[in-house]
Amino acid sequence: MRNMPLPDALNYQFLLRESLIAVVHQDHQLASVAGESIAVRQLENEPFIF
Repeated sequence: MRNMPLPDALNYQFLLRESLIAVVHQDHQLASVAGESIAVRQLENEPFIF
């Protein structure tokens, strides 16, 4: 689910929590920050595949 408030009438249970991982081509401008965290804001204009 997306990180948003859930309706009060919805019962839920966390099953697991996973990190978001960005995979880019070696020539992409964000590839140079390997080993460092990328802020989600840096990905705002990038196409996503889920």
